[in-house]
Amino acid sequence: MILVKSHGFTLIELLVVISIIAILSVIGMVTFTTVQNNARINATKASLDAVYKAIEQQRILQQKVLKDITGSVCTFCSCDFPLEGECLTRFHNTFVTSLKMESIPKDGWGDPIWLNENENEPQSAGDSPCSTKDQIGSGHLTPPFRYIPFYLCPN
Repeated sequence: MILVKSHGFTLIELLVVISIIAILSVIGMVTFTTVQNNARINATKASLDAVYKAIEQQRILQQKVLKDITGSVCTFCSCDFPLEGECLTRFHNTFVTSLKMESIPKDGWGDPIWLNENENEPQSAGDSPCSTKDQIGSGHLTPPFRYIPFYLCPN
């Protein structure tokens, strides 16, 4: 009887290799997703910092609180995304015209940074004008907004 030597892999060997490739793929996907999310968060923070610097610059140049610079008490209020019509105009006027930025700043997910101009605006009767601060933010961060230090009111 002559034995013929078979060339190739057994079913078990193929399953082991496929399993290892699948495990490595899952690890790679999780790592990639984490890195991508961290990059988006860092891009959002950089956009918030750019908006904050633009606000500070215009406050110094114009000697006004933010709502007097932008002409609005809440740029993002009652706006849905993507921006269209009156909301797009309001965002453009706030960021490009009033704050002298090149374009409407976006977060790492491509959504516009929002702005809520509150300083010197009492929330209800009897409140101090210094009871609320201006806010900039993104719906993708936790917390979703960052307070801007007071301009007129003591911090």
